[in-house]
Parts: sequence; structure tokens; C-alpha cells
Amino acid sequence: IFAPLVAVLAASILLTATNAGLLGISRLAFNLASHQQLPAIFGRIHHRFRTPYFSITFFCCLSIILLIPGFANPHFFEELGALYVFGSLLCFAFAHLAIISLRIRKPDLPRPFKIRGNLKLGGKELPVISIFGLLATTTIWVIVIISQPFSRWAGMSWMIIGISLFYLFRRFRGTSPAST
Repeated sequence: IFAPLVAVLAASILLTATNAGLLGISRLAFNLASHQQLPAIFGRIHHRFRTPYFSITFFCCLSIILLIPGFANPHFFEELGALYVFGSLLCFAFAHLAIISLRIRKPDLPRPFKIRGNLKLGGKELPVISIFGLLATTTIWVIVIISQPFSRWAGMSWMIIGISLFYLFRRFRGTSPAST
């Protein structure tokens, strides 16, 4: 009885998540282009809608290209989902690590909001939630790497290609990869 309802809900949730992902990556690309970490074309703004139209178009086309193999391989979408988990867990782990790093390197930085339950180590207040989040996401990421061969090889390859392209782009521009 509930199968059609679940199908409609799943489709609408996936459509919403896809839309948010595409719009998010286009804004990220715009920001990186604004700081000369991606080619300037990714920072082009539409004159009427004030949106990064090239980035939106580029990532929509890239998404469509990434979906094409799924029509020939019935397991491709499952593997693509596992690859998404690989990337999102890595991003969440880095976000937790960044919070912990900021608390260590810049303990006096103004923080309008601070969650209770900080762990005091060496005069620094480290958020327990970020420590737990870092441990949890890193542990699950390692499990994904061990149990999902496609995610392991495709995710690592994607990262190596991305880092290499970033390094080559920055070198071509005559700037250090670490400079802002």
C-alpha cells in the first residue's frame, strides 16, 4: 500500500537533494574562482539573475555525463551512491577537523555560539561533538574504503586528479598552491 508513497517521497527527496547539491557546488566554484583558485569563467555572474550561470550549467552537464553509464550497468547507481558517501564523509571529517584546528590555533577568536561540553586540554577548549564527529565520520569513511572497491578506487582517483589539476592551475597562474 505504501510503495507508491515511498516512491514519490524518495523521488522528491532525491530531486531536492540534487538541486541543493548542484546549486551548492556552483556557489563553491564561484567562490573559488573569485579567489583565483579556479578559472575565472566559473565566477561569471548572469546579468539579470545574479547567479553563477556558467558553474550551474557546467555542473549540470557534468552530472548528466556521470549518469550515462547507469543506463548500461544496473549496479552503477549503487556504486555512485557509495562514491557520494565517500566524498561527503570526507568533507564532514574535514569540517570537524577544521573546527578543532581553529580552537587550537585561534582559541581567542570571537565565537557568538559555543556548544557546552568542551574538553579542556592544555588550556584549549575542544568541542566534544567535533571530536566525536571526526572519529565517527573517519571510522565510517575507512569502512567505506575497505568495503566498497569502486568508491575506494574512483574516490582516490578523483581526489588525485582534482589535486593535480588544482596544482597545475595554480602553477600556471604563477601562484603557490597554499597561498590565498
